[in-house]
Parts: sequence; structure tokens; C-alpha cells
Amino acid sequence: MKSNPYKWNSYSQNMFFGRIDLANDMVERLKKGESFGVMAGHKMGKTTLLRYVEKRINEDDLKEKHIKYVTVYFEYAENDKITSIDSIFKDIALKIYETTEKLISLESDFIADDFFKYLKSIKSCFIKKNIISKFIVIFDGIQPIIKTQWSDTFFRNWRVLLTQEKDISDNISAVFSGNFEIFDLAHDIDSPLKEVLSWKGLEPFSKNDTKKLIQEPFKDYIWDDDFINKLYELTGGHPFLIQYFMDFVCNHERNEGIKNLQKAKDRFLKEQQRVFKKWLDKLDNISKNIYAELTEYNSLERKKIIQKYRSDLLNSFNLLLYTGIINIDDEKGIINVAGSLFKEWFNKNAVYEKIDLNENIKENFKEYLFKYSGKTIGEKSLQYALLDIEIENFLCIKHAKIENIKDDTKWIFLTGENAAGKTAFLQAICIGICGWEDATELFINVNESKIGIRLCENKQEVVRNIVFGKVNRNRDFVDQPDYLSAYGPSRLDIMSMDYEQRGKRISNIESLIKQKGNLRNIELWMLKEGSNSKRYKSVIEILIKLMPNVDRIEYDNGNFFYIEKGYRSTINEVASGHKSVITTIGDILVRFFKYQPKVEDPKDFAGIVIIDEIDIHMHPRFQREFPKILSEVFPNIQFVCSTHSPIPMLGAPKESQFFVLERDNKKNTIIKNLNIDVSRLQPNAILTSPLFDLDSLISSQHKDYSKIRTEDDYKLIELRKERDKRIKEYEKKGIRIPKDWIKNDQSE
Repeated sequence: MKSNPYKWNSYSQNMFFGRIDLANDMVERLKKGESFGVMAGHKMGKTTLLRYVEKRINEDDLKEKHIKYVTVYFEYAENDKITSIDSIFKDIALKIYETTEKLISLESDFIADDFFKYLKSIKSCFIKKNIISKFIVIFDGIQPIIKTQWSDTFFRNWRVLLTQEKDISDNISAVFSGNFEIFDLAHDIDSPLKEVLSWKGLEPFSKNDTKKLIQEPFKDYIWDDDFINKLYELTGGHPFLIQYFMDFVCNHERNEGIKNLQKAKDRFLKEQQRVFKKWLDKLDNISKNIYAELTEYNSLERKKIIQKYRSDLLNSFNLLLYTGIINIDDEKGIINVAGSLFKEWFNKNAVYEKIDLNENIKENFKEYLFKYSGKTIGEKSLQYALLDIEIENFLCIKHAKIENIKDDTKWIFLTGENAAGKTAFLQAICIGICGWEDATELFINVNESKIGIRLCENKQEVVRNIVFGKVNRNRDFVDQPDYLSAYGPSRLDIMSMDYEQRGKRISNIESLIKQKGNLRNIELWMLKEGSNSKRYKSVIEILIKLMPNVDRIEYDNGNFFYIEKGYRSTINEVASGHKSVITTIGDILVRFFKYQPKVEDPKDFAGIVIIDEIDIHMHPRFQREFPKILSEVFPNIQFVCSTHSPIPMLGAPKESQFFVLERDNKKNTIIKNLNIDVSRLQPNAILTSPLFDLDSLISSQHKDYSKIRTEDDYKLIELRKERDKRIKEYEKKGIRIPKDWIKNDQSE
């Protein structure tokens, strides 16, 4: 039998189990130039992971002939004192100097500004040897840096290095890791690295990964399932606790494993309480209250916790998760206590201020626009639908409000003159539902914005509130929902590669918020799905239905072709109207298939889709058909759109509502709910109605109104022209037509 492989109080290169996939993914992406932020609580295995990553890259470096990976590793303790930015960059340069076998020496007065020149000179030396150089800098623990007054400047320097130095940015990547201090780097609006790094959080091990950590160091001994289950129940998958217990068990009789777990537990609670005390000190008061409630039930629904506390709980959930004392089932939306050992200690030793939830709700509602109304959702309600919207001080909107939208409304149309606030209103709806992370640039010059949304969600009333100020930012939910997609006017560009495989988060509201196309590639999705699947066939059918002149879609020699009247066109060759259908509807399909994976038929998709300027790129005939076909294809989706054209309204289903946005002389946005039955109106009547408020439809070229044609149908005009021509011919022949015949004529 082997000696004890576990050393709970020291790092071992040979004891890396359970996070192999994460480590290998980081290695490959670091080598390609991607950079990471790694969030982890105390003793969650951060150093073990990063040391393994370093080891793997160094091993790969030995195998490469034409690429040199220069990897330097910095490990900072929490209380280390770092004097200046210059000292850090000089230390990095010195390690590079040693790693590159003293290729280029440093000046004694080396400062941070010299670092770029130093890397460039080393890069040039390797180029002369026909070798590509890749610099990888790993910071294990950046807490001491974050505490300094110059930390923001340090991170901004790294932003420039990683993204803006054209001669070196492609050759350098970095890892910044730390405890909860790094959380602000990932989420703060002003963080210079927020959009630069790919973010990873170290969570407790799953039961399977726990089993690997227990079993894989042994080739000659098999731990039974009862022992593994008991150890997982005690530790909750926390790597430090697993190591501690296994160290104790392996120093005793292994066939008495469960008995020795109890002894190890007793010793830990006597000798290592300081570890739990440190974990507790890192938790804020809301986190402690949430965890205390979890200890009573072991599991709670995430939504119910959010609704109860009515606060921004993203930070609190992450504190608990990355400490390793909860785990989250994202698919079911359930939060579970991870490990009975800390739970037992917490209930006996934790001191915290209990939150008066009634007072908490009352305080939050001083800022919030909406609170729960107890509205009854109708039996015919859509699964997801907007009910009430209120906005204060957002972009050009000083105040705007829509109330009492029917819960079975399938289409909401917004009209209004340019600069009335239609786009801003749609953006506010997105932010009200999803949060401000994807739209921070819209708030830069705002003292305080408030957005309140009341909606039907899974046929239950849900309230979303955003309060955003320069000092205070608050919201009452955490996750970007899986039922919303939003699109701006620019809808012709699609991704040329699958960003998800590169780990990039793809926002479902970016197109509208940032007013640029970043739409998912339906053709890539179809290639992955395969032509034999039911979902593939339904997508083809939908795209053909939405493009009336396209007969079929074929895949040939690496491209999809859209066959229109015998002509084969790729997506980049079709007309703009058709392309906007492929990109927009394709994006909707890809996102909803991902978010609602059990759905086979798109008719069963449920959600809300927002489209700004729905009429853009479309011929009037198709503008009318588009809403009608969308309602047939997606009968359970609510569409919210703006338009400058009356034609889409002609295709609106019965369950539609129409709103017009106007600006008063105080710059308030007035929204009028117009109860107009457009199904009975022609476009000229819609244009002169309050929806568009045109005072005249007569061409400015005409001054003699008696010559204006007033027929509703152009074919009738042509018929009457032909009739008048024939009457004149009869008159030339001396044949008179009775005037009452002409007067009463409605058609020919």
C-alpha cells in the first residue's frame, strides 16, 4: 500500500485532480493570447490550479521548436507589501530575464514605462531565430495590489498591454487571481479589466470530482461508496477539507475509513476553527443571513431568496459559492448547502446581525418604482408578457410610463417622431429585465436612473427594479433571463465564428444596447445540428416561410445557398431584406434553442422579443406579412417593436396594442395608449391617425386639389383611366355616356 499522498497544509504538484478540463482549457487559451481572472475563496485550490497551468505550459514549451512560452509566476500573500508599480514591472522583467537565459539585461533604473520596450526587444531577438515568443504572466493573489492607492493605474496599464499595444498585445497574456477582492474587477462599472479578461470562479467539487480526488492517487486501493458519500456530505466538495480528512484517514487504518472521518472531524473542530473563522469574516451580513436560512432547509429556490431580500444578491451568492459553502444548480435554480461540517460550526459560532426583511423591503421600495401588486394573471395570458413599465431619468427620457398592458398582448407597437425616445424606451425595458452590466456606458453621465418593470413570468407576477446612481447601484434580481432577446436597427451582421467555443459570453440584448450587430450564426448552428434532426428541418421551413421568394435552402461545398427564382445566393449575396430575416430570426432560433433545450418545435418557444425599427430593410408588401408570419411561427412569444411605417401594423394580430411617444416642452416623454382598431383602416387612415399624426397625405407638388386621386386601390385608378380614355373615344364618335353611369361607377 502506498504512503500517504495527501498533505493538507502544503502544495503538491502531483495532487491535481478534479479540475483537469478547466486547467487544460486555460492552458490552450492562454497560449493563444487570452487572459483570465480567477475568483476563489480561501483554500479553494487556486494555487494548485495555477501551478498546474504553469507546469503544463512549461512542458509544452519544451516540445515546441518555433514558439517560446515565457511563463512567470508571482505568488503574493494577503499581507505582503508592494511599494510601487515600477517595482512590480521590474520584478516581472527580472523573471523574464532569468527565464530567457539572460537574453537581454535590465537597466538599474528600470521603471514600468520600460516594460513594453523590454518585451519588444526580447520579441525581436526571438524573431531573428525564427521563433515566436509568447509571454504569460500569472499573478497568484492580487489582494496586496488591490489595497494600494495606485491599483487602478496598474490594471489600466495591463489593459493597454493586453489590448492596445499593437507590437506586443498579441504576444502577451495574463492571469489575475484572488479572493473576493477580485470580484470588483469582474463586475464594477469602472473596472479596466472587466471586458478584457475571461472570468473563472472556483466552486466546490461535484461528487464525481470529489471521488476522483479521493480515488485517483491510489492504484492499489479502492475506497467504497459509503466512505466517499460520507466524506462528500461532510466537506461539500471543498478541496481543502477533502485533503485534510484524507490526510488523517490515510495516516490511520484505511479499512476503518468512516470511523476515522469522525475522529478527523473532532480534531479539525478543535485545531482548525481559525479557517472557518476566516471564511466567516469574508462574508457580508446579507450572505450570512442567506446562509443561516439555508441551514434550516438545506435547499432553497434562488428566485424566492431574491424576491425575499429585494436586493442585489449577485455579490452575496458569489461570496458563498466561492467560499465553498454552497453549490448552485443553475438548471433548476436551486441553491444548496455544501457540507455539513461548516454548517454545524456556523450554527454554533456565527455572530451576525439579523436583517429585518420587512424593514429591508420598505427601505428598498423608497428607491424602487414598483412593488408587487397581487395582480391576477389571466388564463389566456402569454407565459411571458410585459404588464407595466416606468422609467425615470434614462438617456433622453425624463419620465415615461405605460400601465395596464393586457397579459395576452402578442404585439406592442411604438411609434413617434425621431428623438421621441423610442429606442431609449426599448433599451430601458431590456435593462429593467436584464440588469445594467451590459449597458454601463449608457449610464456614464447619469446621476440616478430608475427603471421599473412589472411582467408576467411563467404566468406569475414578477417585479424588476433598477436603481443606478454614481454612488448607489441596486437591482432586485441576478440572472440574465433565458426568455428575452433584443435587436437594434443594425441587423445584417452575424458572427463569423462560434464565440461560445472561445468562452465569450454573448449578451442577448447587446444588439439593441450597443446599436451594432453581433448576432448568432444560424448557419453554424445548422451545421452542428445536422440535417436529419427535427429542429433543423423546422428551421429551414421557418426561414423559407419568412422569405416569400426563396423556394428552398441547400448546403453545398461548405456554403448554404438560398434559391430564389432559380438563382443561388449565399447569405452575403441575398437582398438586405432577406438577410435581415436570416440574421434576426436565425439569432432568435439559436438563442431560444439554447435557453429552452427541451423544445423541439419553435412554436413552443415562450418569451419576449424586442425589435427596434422592425420595418427597416423591408419592402412594404413584406412589412405587412412579417408580423403575421412571426405570430404564426412563434405564437407564444410577445413581440415589442418600434416602427416608422404604418404597414407592419396591417399584419398585427388581434391581440395587439399601439403606443405613440411624444415629447412635451419640458422634455418629458408622454406615452399614449391608442385604442385604435387598425384592422379596419387603410395605410392613409393610419398615417393621419394619432399613431403618426400626418396632417396631409397630398404631394407637395400639387396645388390643385381637384386633380388629386382619392381611390384606395391603385388598380382602380388604372381602370378608371382606361375607362375615361374609352369614353373620350366614344364621344369622338358622337356616342354620349349618361353621367349617372359614370358617377355611380365603383369599378370597371
